[in-house]
Amino acid sequence: MRQIDDLPEIELHVAFVWDCDRCGSENWCRSVCMESAWMEQHEPDMVKEQADSIGDWHTYPEAVICGECGATYRAGTGDYE
Repeated sequence: MRQIDDLPEIELHVAFVWDCDRCGSENWCRSVCMESAWMEQHEPDMVKEQADSIGDWHTYPEAVICGECGATYRAGTGDYE
C-alpha cells in the first residue's frame, strides 16, 4: 500500500450540493471565489461588516438547474431566521 505522502496532490474546490425536489437527483455547482484583495477594493463596506471572516469569499448561484430533469430552483442561503 502506498504512503499518503507518495500520492499526487490535487486541489479541492468549494462547491454547493443540492438534491432535486422533483426527481431526487443529487446535483452540485462550483462556488465562485472572490479573493479578499478584490473584495477590499470593490466591496469595502461588506468587508468591514465581516471583519472577523478569514480567507476568501465564496458566492452561491441565484438559481440552480437539475442536471437530470431540468427543474429550476431559486437558491437559498440557509440563513433562515
